[in-house]
Amino acid sequence: MSPPIEVHPDYSYAGSRRVLRGEFLTTPNEEPRQIIFYLAVHFARMFGIRLLLLTIMSNHLHEQADDPEGRYPDFIQQFHAWVAIALNLHHFGTKRGVFWGRG
Repeated sequence: MSPPIEVHPDYSYAGSRRVLRGEFLTTPNEEPRQIIFYLAVHFARMFGIRLLLLTIMSNHLHEQADDPEGRYPDFIQQFHAWVAIALNLHHFGTKRGVFWGRG
């Protein structure tokens, strides 16, 4: 597990998340791409995050964001959790199971 980050209002953050075992589950074809973008925008609005960059690669994501209210951890936790649920449903027909790798 990555060490916790210090969170401050008006900071910018960059993060990435890799799929378990490097499987190509975030391949940016149409449906997974739409799911990921929708969830990113939804949770960015919910938590007051200004999403600057979202890069979808075959087995990982990169995001950069401005955080005016100090709520980046809430945003990233919800965003990654719901991406895992939605893409597990898309690929495997179930919302259960490990999706993200460590670190």
